[in-house]
Amino acid sequence: MIEVASGSDKPLVTCWMGEARVREVRALFKNAGIPTFRTPEPAVELFSHISAYYRNQRLLMQTPAPLSHLASPNVESARLVIETALAERRSVLTEMESKALLAAFRIPIASTVVARSVTEAMVLAEEIGLPLAMKIDSPQITHKSDSGGVRLNLTTLQSVRSAYQDVLDEVHRNRPDASVNGVAIEPMILKPNGREFAVVVADEWAHRGIARRLMGLLIETARAKGLKYMNGEFLSSNARMLKFVADFGFVLSKSADDPAVASGVLALQEG
Repeated sequence: MIEVASGSDKPLVTCWMGEARVREVRALFKNAGIPTFRTPEPAVELFSHISAYYRNQRLLMQTPAPLSHLASPNVESARLVIETALAERRSVLTEMESKALLAAFRIPIASTVVARSVTEAMVLAEEIGLPLAMKIDSPQITHKSDSGGVRLNLTTLQSVRSAYQDVLDEVHRNRPDASVNGVAIEPMILKPNGREFAVVVADEWAHRGIARRLMGLLIETARAKGLKYMNGEFLSSNARMLKFVADFGFVLSKSADDPAVASGVLALQEG
């Protein structure tokens, strides 16, 4: 069995009941990296977790069905974006490439241009209109705020001029190794009555109650801040996620536009 398992990509779980007579066998399987148990129940539970993980990974890979009222995607443009990154042996797209990819599939994006001088930044600011957001444009910097490369809600040309140089200076100080193409400028999308969030937990920290705790804290904070409700959309086939949000009081219903999607609403204030 050990020899067969080493050449297979299928998981193998064993259960050796007993003590002295199977001790040597357990050691062989343990040294081969194959899970082995003393009773059937934990072995079945492990197999259940493996099955649930595989099913959830497949759910994550699902994509919504195409919407007929939207224009057909520009697959050729999308392919060129990906091929350029692969040709440069990059596994992460730049912000401009990411937005080009989204635009190719007709997904609405904030129009973004790159300024390569403070004068160009001010001219573009006048063309786009205030308020603005400014972000460093560098292929080496994925999380821009971590390097000090983001300025938000700039409402005057003077603040645009100051922010341009501030962004460059702070990025050069925090990431001297990064090459900088310029500073990306885009409209500041303001949502005075709404906020977006996502709860993401790495695989190695899954099933430890972290997401549940974070979700609870978010709901408590939202109530304290006076938000009226939370809403979200979930795959109807993702039973674990539906149960997760239902446990917090979300009222679930099928989407009128897509039966594969469930909508959930949680009232945060009484009345």
